[in-house]
Amino acid sequence: MRALTVLALLCLASLLIMSLAISSPSPDVSTLDLQKALSDPDGKFAAVTPGRSFSFPLDHGEHPGFKTEWWYFTGNLTAQSGRRFGYQITLFQVALNKADASANPSQWSADSVMMGHFALSDIEEQSFVSFERFSRRALGLAGVAPDGSRIWLENWEIERSDNGWHLRAQASEEGQAFEIDLDLQASKPPVLQGEAGYSRKGPDPKHASYYVAQTRLATSGHLSTASGEFAVSGDSWFDHEWSSEALAEGLVGWDWFSLQLSDNSELMIYLLRYSDGRLEPASSGAIIAPDGSKTPLQLKDFSVSVTDHHRSPRGVSYPSQWKLRVEREDMLLQVTPLLADQEMTSGIPYWEGAVEVRGSKAQKAISGYGFVEMTGY
Repeated sequence: MRALTVLALLCLASLLIMSLAISSPSPDVSTLDLQKALSDPDGKFAAVTPGRSFSFPLDHGEHPGFKTEWWYFTGNLTAQSGRRFGYQITLFQVALNKADASANPSQWSADSVMMGHFALSDIEEQSFVSFERFSRRALGLAGVAPDGSRIWLENWEIERSDNGWHLRAQASEEGQAFEIDLDLQASKPPVLQGEAGYSRKGPDPKHASYYVAQTRLATSGHLSTASGEFAVSGDSWFDHEWSSEALAEGLVGWDWFSLQLSDNSELMIYLLRYSDGRLEPASSGAIIAPDGSKTPLQLKDFSVSVTDHHRSPRGVSYPSQWKLRVEREDMLLQVTPLLADQEMTSGIPYWEGAVEVRGSKAQKAISGYGFVEMTGY
């Protein structure tokens, strides 16, 4: 589920980059309609439909023919001293008009653009930093190996081996102290979110993505902040989606929860919001059991209530504490950010940050950590 606002930004950026590639005047981004930027009215790109067969590790790689695709890693890590950190590294890709790209013989010409986001939260220092970069897929600057064994944007990269179960994530910012170098080992098989991987995003069946997740990745390695270098360990979450119709008309954003609980289960919930405050009935989720099996959740199966708000330095008011109830599991959770200000300061801001979970499940205490993403505020 994820990255609606980011994909909008990437689509607009791709129009600007493409205009340079074909030597035509740059479009006025102030006049661009985000709904149009994220849709495929002429049917140039592949459609997402139910009933697709998946094969791993091949489906961890790219899927040519679709308009957008993204690989998303988030995690909560702890140093030996107990100091806590959150991290995000995300690589996005958006396809361009191949006819326009082929019109220019330049080696800089490309049929897709990639964007990356990298962020670190230092809970002890109450600090959050984020970085963003763009590149054409040209001259080896960015790309995706056909089998998904490597995805990179300059020196930000994800490597995958051991039939898809082992990963390495690396990112650093030149001239800055911030860096991660992490090994990730999957403890559960890939999860096909939605209806066997077909994840609805609106009332029309075309508004959907293919959605694959690895909900618990044992993580260890090193990270660096302005305070120094730390050996860390913890758990990460991986989401991979591809789509050609990412935004149903009238939707302004979503709230997305990925929670890793102390009983070795995981909870994923997303709420799709309309401009008038209504929730789209396609909002849904899933519980992943310790053995990796999935219990799908429809909107009627859970409730989310906001119990506090935080105003970011940019003046945006975000929810900052929630109560999640899943009746069928007798589950009641309180979700609280580990750091109030985890707003991504990209071209279009959104909130993406590490959270702590406390509550009960089947009348027993339960805890955990996770990530929340909020767009459209």
